[in-house]
Amino acid sequence: MTFRIDTGIPRVWRTPHSLQYGIDEPLAVLERVSVGHERMLELLTVGTPRTGLEAMGSQHGLTTREVDEFIATLGPVLATPAPSITRPRVVLTGNSPTAGQIARLLASGGCRVARVGDTNELRSTPADLGIAVGHFVLSPELHGAWLRRDIPHLPVVFGDRTVRVGPLVEPGLGPCLYCLERFRTDADPAWPAIASQLWGRRSPLESALLAAEVAVLAARLALERLAGAPSDPAASIAARATESITIDTRGRRVDERHEVHPECGCNGWGEVIALPRKARPARARRGTATARAPRAARNATTSRAAADAPA
Repeated sequence: MTFRIDTGIPRVWRTPHSLQYGIDEPLAVLERVSVGHERMLELLTVGTPRTGLEAMGSQHGLTTREVDEFIATLGPVLATPAPSITRPRVVLTGNSPTAGQIARLLASGGCRVARVGDTNELRSTPADLGIAVGHFVLSPELHGAWLRRDIPHLPVVFGDRTVRVGPLVEPGLGPCLYCLERFRTDADPAWPAIASQLWGRRSPLESALLAAEVAVLAARLALERLAGAPSDPAASIAARATESITIDTRGRRVDERHEVHPECGCNGWGEVIALPRKARPARARRGTATARAPRAARNATTSRAAADAPA
């Protein structure tokens, strides 16, 4: 086995003879650092087997036990070999600065990102997760393109007052994009006509600041879903599948809850996901929609969480 110190962890001298790894939370502290310890640290910077450390320690008068204690102390800062894994694949639709930032963030997080615009390409490109970025309305082609292939997907839609991120659609678990459309039409029968007029329009909200904030949020949700480990323990996959986050130009956030539409067949015979007790019906809001032109658009409404305070 090869031992190597994780060079990404900061190293500082506490005193001329005391060494510390980690700043905010010290991970390892070496007291009474000798020349032999320094030589072993040099070996650990590039990587060495235990026999190399024992030989170097012996050369400078250190016993096998002292070398073992040295290795044990440095345990928290020793790098572990990265497992051989396949990089997750994300398909991203949308041509905007926000979409570009999301793509770069996901790539830096280890994802393979494919940006597509063609319908056939959207349906055929392999993906572990999809993200759709749009203005006012999303293409109706997105309703089933990922749903039929059991691919989780995240809508990001800029309105004229707010941006909505989510819900992170989980096929068979929560509401789909068409569910959102049906609820919105229920709340406002004129919405199909309105949505058809918004097709192709650009929102004035996509400033550099808001685009960056939305991109970070969307990328974090995507990476957490791909890793299967949300940073917030309460934010389970099931919870993400029924909630969205709305952001306004001042950065204020509002969480909203969504449910499966009883007339949508995405979850079988009208299965409805139970909402938290605090959730209450909300008036129709602009921002999360898909356009179906020239026919009636599929539209959405949401059940809005009671807490309207900024995040």
